[in-house]
Amino acid sequence: MAELKDLQKGAQVRGIVPDVAVTIVDATRLGSAAVNLTYRNEQTGDIGSRLVLGFDVGGLTVERDDRQWAFDGDGARFRLALEARRIQMAFMFDTLLGITTSKVDPLPHQISAVYERLLKQQPLRFLLADDPGAGKTIMAGLLIKELMLRGDLERCLIVVPASLADQWKVEMQDKFNIDFRIFGRSEIADAHGNPFANDKLVISRLDLLKQDQNMELLRQSDWDLVVVDEAHKMSATYDSAGGRRETARYKLGKLLGEHTRHLLLMTATPHRGKDEDFQLFMALLDPDRFEGKYRAEVHRKQDVSDIMRRLLKEDILDFDGRHLFPERFADTVSYQLSRGEDGNPSEHELYRQVTSYVREQMGRAEAIVREAEQQKATGDGDGKTRGAGEAKQRSFAIGFALTILQRRLASSPNAIYRSLNRRRERLEKALREKQTDGFNLTAIAYLPENMDELDDRSDEDAEVAELLSSASAATSLRELQQEIDTLTHLENIAKTLVDSGSDSKWRRLRQVLLEEPEMLDPHGQRFKLVIFTEHRDTLTYLSDKIGELMGKQAITTIHGSMRLEERLANQDEFVNNPDVRFLVATDAAGEGINLQRAAHLMVNYDLPWNPNRLEQRFGRIHRYGQTEKCFCWNLIASDTREGQVFETILGKLNEMREALGDRVFDVLGTLFEEAPLDKLVMGAVLKSEQDDGYMQQVIELVDKEHFVKALEENALNKEDFGPGILADIKELVQRAEVSRLVPYFIASFFLEAFRNLGGEAVEREAGRYEIKFVPNELRARARRNGHHIVTKYARICFDKADIAAPGHSRAALKAEFIAPGHSLLDTVVELLLEREGSLLREGTILVDHRPDAPANPRVMFCVRQDITDQTVATASGPHVVSSALNFVEIDADGNTEATRQGPYLDYRPLQPHEVATAAQIRHDWLSPDVEQMAVNYAIGQLLPAQLQEVTAARTALLAKTEQAVRLRLEQEIVYWDSRAQQFKEQELAGKQPKMNSEAAARRRDELLARLDSRMAKLKQERNIGAQLPLVVAGALVIPAALLPAAPQPAADGEDEFQLPYGGDPAARRRIEQLAMAAVMEAERRMGFEPCDVSAINRGFDIESRSPRDAYGRPADPDVHLRFIEVKGRAAAADVVTITRNECIAGLNSENDFILAIALIAADEVVALYYVPDPIHRIMPAQPDWSLISFDADIKQLLAYPGVRKLL
Repeated sequence: MAELKDLQKGAQVRGIVPDVAVTIVDATRLGSAAVNLTYRNEQTGDIGSRLVLGFDVGGLTVERDDRQWAFDGDGARFRLALEARRIQMAFMFDTLLGITTSKVDPLPHQISAVYERLLKQQPLRFLLADDPGAGKTIMAGLLIKELMLRGDLERCLIVVPASLADQWKVEMQDKFNIDFRIFGRSEIADAHGNPFANDKLVISRLDLLKQDQNMELLRQSDWDLVVVDEAHKMSATYDSAGGRRETARYKLGKLLGEHTRHLLLMTATPHRGKDEDFQLFMALLDPDRFEGKYRAEVHRKQDVSDIMRRLLKEDILDFDGRHLFPERFADTVSYQLSRGEDGNPSEHELYRQVTSYVREQMGRAEAIVREAEQQKATGDGDGKTRGAGEAKQRSFAIGFALTILQRRLASSPNAIYRSLNRRRERLEKALREKQTDGFNLTAIAYLPENMDELDDRSDEDAEVAELLSSASAATSLRELQQEIDTLTHLENIAKTLVDSGSDSKWRRLRQVLLEEPEMLDPHGQRFKLVIFTEHRDTLTYLSDKIGELMGKQAITTIHGSMRLEERLANQDEFVNNPDVRFLVATDAAGEGINLQRAAHLMVNYDLPWNPNRLEQRFGRIHRYGQTEKCFCWNLIASDTREGQVFETILGKLNEMREALGDRVFDVLGTLFEEAPLDKLVMGAVLKSEQDDGYMQQVIELVDKEHFVKALEENALNKEDFGPGILADIKELVQRAEVSRLVPYFIASFFLEAFRNLGGEAVEREAGRYEIKFVPNELRARARRNGHHIVTKYARICFDKADIAAPGHSRAALKAEFIAPGHSLLDTVVELLLEREGSLLREGTILVDHRPDAPANPRVMFCVRQDITDQTVATASGPHVVSSALNFVEIDADGNTEATRQGPYLDYRPLQPHEVATAAQIRHDWLSPDVEQMAVNYAIGQLLPAQLQEVTAARTALLAKTEQAVRLRLEQEIVYWDSRAQQFKEQELAGKQPKMNSEAAARRRDELLARLDSRMAKLKQERNIGAQLPLVVAGALVIPAALLPAAPQPAADGEDEFQLPYGGDPAARRRIEQLAMAAVMEAERRMGFEPCDVSAINRGFDIESRSPRDAYGRPADPDVHLRFIEVKGRAAAADVVTITRNECIAGLNSENDFILAIALIAADEVVALYYVPDPIHRIMPAQPDWSLISFDADIKQLLAYPGVRKLL
């Protein structure tokens, strides 16, 4: 049991953090009864603080650590423990860790977004606005994964339209191994307490969260990151009087921004033609920077490149510099409704009578509102006011119900028949219950705000759709009966049509399927085809029809009522089963499926009244991965009012495509921003057929001038992604690949550590292992941490390429991908450090047996450096914005060398015959000041550069933010000050101003206070500082030349660590210098720009860069960086020695790694050879943990194909 006096700087204490010993960094005495501790968590390196009072010190235990830096720990266990610590901090070494640990192969623009933009902003407020199909979900997933791996994210909320929730969950689970929970209405209702406070990883629906009761729950929760997909739906606008009209979705966006540290908005349509609305949308990211209505005469258009990125499809390239998206074509397939020829029922008559019914009922709905408003104007009671509001809601619901009916009329005879049938039955139920309106007013809370919102509803809202379908304009039971009679008559006509099998639309589709040449490949085989419909009834009908024509085995379906597992299974069938040629899907499911690798043909059986849905549908096949030109056929009834509108629009669309290119498909939503398409279509339905003026308005909306304007607005704030940026990203990826921990470092560590913890993994196929039993201790530890590890694994692997076994079905032998972030690996690391972590500061002796090893002993320290800011107050102390783990080696004279990759992996433990000699050398290094040498070096040499890098990036962003915020708020302060004076003058003159002068003055004062508060916050964000470097581990490194040789040669397979060699160290260094100089000169002669990196132990000696032209393009597009390991040897030498780090660097970067062998005689290079990809040729298998280095035969190396002789 500890006492307060024992809590001193440097003491090891247990009981402050559960199950972990912490080191006291600082202890401040507060009288005789308390001490304030600053401590370091020895497992994570995190710095924390705690006030310890006299009465609770009894729960603490001080460990007497007389063994610190004794350098007598077990070397083999030390190496394994230090590798565990490095893997625990993997993001410091693997700069693209989120990619290497996920099942994705991102494109250059995705890597640029996440690693060059999003991760560099602390805290993050960003709008990702790349075009559809650019893979924004992948970018968000990578961001989430990286933040989790860096310990910066525990709680994340993803807000999506209803139809995308399942897709997000599947993508996060399958690609990133992150298990989100979907919160629907039932999950929220059934939760104990606040579900948003209890669950940490949540996906929920936009229109569910905007409801008042759920907004209140969200106010009581805070998040590390909120991601909003399709964020443009959080819209707001200014009315003619200058007032803000915020939708419920927008209010939700404001609330979420107040309760999260990081906020990422995603949309492909950020700018919809109005600068003031765009800036209002951007205010979700920064309310101060975009305060007030945008006024062109006062405000300048802001440069938003620091908080927004927009790339157009035409600018997105793959790693080879090729454009990602092929051409796409859309064709209008017109047909006419039958008119009762040959004794068949008339489709045209059904259309005419249903449309007449819709017009009549719409008129009656408008009359209800007019009557209520008239009563309100003349009434004198609150009841009538409420009645007017209720009348508007009722009319609103009737309008939706009738619009849905009209849309189903255009879909199929089956769809309209079923809809009429359901509507009649609900109104009959209302009549039986003596309700003059079948619409249940409890549904008002779930009414969408517009038709676009109705399109976003999920099948969970089916009951609400049913309530909407029963909304009626009847004001008496007699009127309700009359409407039921009308519906019965219409239903009978529709039933007759269905029974007759007469369907002009199906006949036209059948003709397209059988006659269009694009349907077949050159060998006459049918291509796969996706058919979209809006309605489930039509989907069922089409499935039957196509099944009769092509065979039932040729078709599958996807719709929103399917369970997720069934939907994914059907998608898999369509993509992978060659016999399945047709997929019929509804929009509810269509948003979440990616079919570009299976199909390039599509039919819109129904045209959606939301133009964005047209692009979303096309985007299912026209996205990255598509290699064929894409074709779409749009079926249109040319003799209907809605058909005439669509025919006009699509005709102009094709005309504009010829003039302006494929980009016209991307701006349909922008074209109809001021005159929404659904209102245009419904307006045409309600107008007389003789009203040609209305169609002229439609034509004007889609003329060339409007298309050009829409294209210009679509390109606003876009960024270029040229060859220079692409080359930078390629180099970033190459540097990350050569240093990555996955798969080789992770695999060799895990297999050894798992064995040390009582487990066994047996290799069954190359790179794939079976675990028959996971030790109980590991599973129990995982459960305690809230994770799950299964009892056994049929297969595990460490390389993404090995997840599916060659020659087996994907599902049968799918391997579990083990990488940082996986519960099994993380638990192995944690448990191993708990057992062996004390060895790291106890220290050990390691042997450097490399031929070019320094001649004298030295100490190697692993030092962690953290840069913190004051933006987040946490229980564990300041918020870390940058961390680095360096290895510092110091000799007896104080000469110091720093390296990033783990040098201990190239050193071996002591052998028994070396212990006595090593102990004598060890004695000279037993000093309490030895640790301080490493700390002083880090403070003087390493921290300044790290701090300068972080500060420079943060300062530039904050300076831009401060300038924009100050300018905008000061403009608004001046505006409201002048308005307050103006209103005051009007009041003194006896006039009634629009606003009370005191209210305007209060607004001015509020803005002044906001300006002061924001400037103070920005000042705080600039408060960046360095923490005291933390020495994580240490070892005494002794050159093998100072230790006795083995008493006798080891037998084959024994003593693999001992690699005796002779020679003068000075002569060896001279040979290496000559070799390095020769390779550097050879690289320059070939036009490359070589850089000597041998001092920092990256697993190679030279990074050589292809030169760039004036546009940033590399001279050779196929070569960017190459990594060269240089081996200088006497001309008569037989072998070169490859260390473990060199070996894995070569395996990681097979296409860019070169082994340069320079043969030396008479103090000059007599031959120079380049051996490409040497390691894969020498060592095809995973290197074992015991491998420290190996000798490679020079003659064998030079005999490999592709070897170049340069001298």
